[in-house]
Amino acid sequence: MLWARVLMHLTTSVNEEVLTQNQMLTLQVQELKRLLGGRLRYSVSFKMQMARLGRKLTAAALERACIAIRPNTVLGWFSKLVKQKYDHSEKRQPGRPRIRAEVEQLIVRLAIENPRWGPKRIVGMLDHLGIKVCTQTVVNVLKRHGIRPGPAPGKGRGMTWNEFIAVHKALIVATDFFTAEVLTLRGLVTYYVLFFIDLDTRIVRIAGITRNPNEMWMVRMARNLTMDDEPLFIGKKYLIHDGDTKFCEQYKRILRDAGIKCKKTLPYCPDMNAYAERWIRSIRSECLDHVILLGEGSLRRAVSQYVEHYNAERPHQGMDNQVLSAQDNRESVDQDQHQNTQAAANKDIAGLVIERKERLGGLLATYKRKQ
Repeated sequence: MLWARVLMHLTTSVNEEVLTQNQMLTLQVQELKRLLGGRLRYSVSFKMQMARLGRKLTAAALERACIAIRPNTVLGWFSKLVKQKYDHSEKRQPGRPRIRAEVEQLIVRLAIENPRWGPKRIVGMLDHLGIKVCTQTVVNVLKRHGIRPGPAPGKGRGMTWNEFIAVHKALIVATDFFTAEVLTLRGLVTYYVLFFIDLDTRIVRIAGITRNPNEMWMVRMARNLTMDDEPLFIGKKYLIHDGDTKFCEQYKRILRDAGIKCKKTLPYCPDMNAYAERWIRSIRSECLDHVILLGEGSLRRAVSQYVEHYNAERPHQGMDNQVLSAQDNRESVDQDQHQNTQAAANKDIAGLVIERKERLGGLLATYKRKQ
């Protein structure tokens, strides 16, 4: 049986060679692990190859073959490889598709413009508009945009001051003082300007300018404002003012007799009279901060010029960039007709002639089309 002996010799020599190679590989891997120190990071291709090879070995053989890693790690890689074959999660999105962007924007608009509306109320309004969505969809949209839904029916919340003003502004007039330093022969003199602003139309009226706003002067201002031919308080019921002692009891009594209730704001709460405070900032930043007032006449001229500019020439962002005196005309014009007019004006812009009207030497300016 010579051939059997030769075969056994070859098998033994091959096994000894493979064992020697494995021992050398083992020593090299151990030395690499010692030099690297820390956790080894394996590539994806290495994991896949090890998973395929490990599938062919028994548990005992796999344990002997795994030097740098554990057998359970190889088995875990193989399980993951099998799962990836049947995993199609990247090709589809979980859950129902999102609603259209236009509907989502409409939901956000309804929630912002009506903070007291709950999700069901918004769903009802959308249904009235022919848009079908469920309540949970509205809740999810509001949550994505960081909007807190309105209260449940019967659990209303308190009305904020801004909401109160918006509801009742057609009945409210606000008033306040601002001061101006005037350069005279006796030096700087402080003048007090009393003004009123209609919260609905934003029209401003200067009641008076004085150096000494005492009780007698305030009573005279109240009587002037409550005359029959004075349009300021027509249809109004409330007057907002701060706690300044200039608004004396005799002044309030005259207004009460005329049907106007005075509402005093809380201390250190300028937001409660925000319209008046904002107008003071406007007249200062746009006019008074840029002129040196020489005498009372200079102050009266600057204030009157600015008020006329504010009421009749200046566009207002809070009123859709319209001039205050043109509000009635603007409301009577149909929206489609207004858009058509704008479109026609844009077509012949090349031949358009613009006129500039100046006040106070160009400090205040407005533009209009030349007829």
